[in-house]
Amino acid sequence: MLWEFKQIKSLGIPLFFLWSILSLPYKARGLVLKALGKSSKKYGFSYHEYLWSITKAFHLPDFIPFKIEECLFQNPDLHEPEVSRFLSKTHGDLFVDVGANLGRYTIMLSSNYKKIIAIEPEPSNMKHLKRNLLQAGINNVDLLQIAISDREGYVKLYLARHSGGHTIKEGYYNKYIKVKASTLDNVLRHEPKVDLVKVDVEGAEWSVLKGAEKSMHKIRSWIIELHDLNRKSKLERIFKSKGYKIKWLDRNHIYCWR
Repeated sequence: MLWEFKQIKSLGIPLFFLWSILSLPYKARGLVLKALGKSSKKYGFSYHEYLWSITKAFHLPDFIPFKIEECLFQNPDLHEPEVSRFLSKTHGDLFVDVGANLGRYTIMLSSNYKKIIAIEPEPSNMKHLKRNLLQAGINNVDLLQIAISDREGYVKLYLARHSGGHTIKEGYYNKYIKVKASTLDNVLRHEPKVDLVKVDVEGAEWSVLKGAEKSMHKIRSWIIELHDLNRKSKLERIFKSKGYKIKWLDRNHIYCWR
């Protein structure tokens, strides 16, 4: 498989086998939970949380989990397969990636859109995002190291146990850093039209939407990862009231278009 070859090449053979060994307890635990009919998400760490916990436990350098995360996120069969397949078929002039993380969707869609604005507030993630774009030879991406919120200024970015879980939503984690924040209205003020906005901000999607009210008329479509599934109907009502049609790509990703 082409992806498997790229994975081994990018990680390096020693690192590939190292992670294969370190991940055995997690995989064994998953098999046990499956045999007991229990959800692995409900009982313990996610795969990403396990990766970063092992990194800290064995005092491994940070480049190891970042490289593994990149490979996990780049494999469409492992990470959000329905969303990946759908997004890969989209095209346009401008794609805005809110919560770009390590660049999975930015890189995937770099040849589908003339311009991409990739937004990521966490410094380490941004560092690796820049490196990934450089290595891929991608030059149609504008990078913004800010958090998207409902106001301008500085906000607390709460730090998760893995690179994809950081959020400005209070109540998730205790550790935080201060980061610059802006609204989508401000970021998009000079853009006449936006073809697609992807939002993955770990529960802060409501703040993103509140700060995008003036820009809704020029945004053709959205893909939003919803973290509180009890608020599905509210999210649907917001977009229907703005003239969007809606479709759930999976249990927590909504596609809105007009």
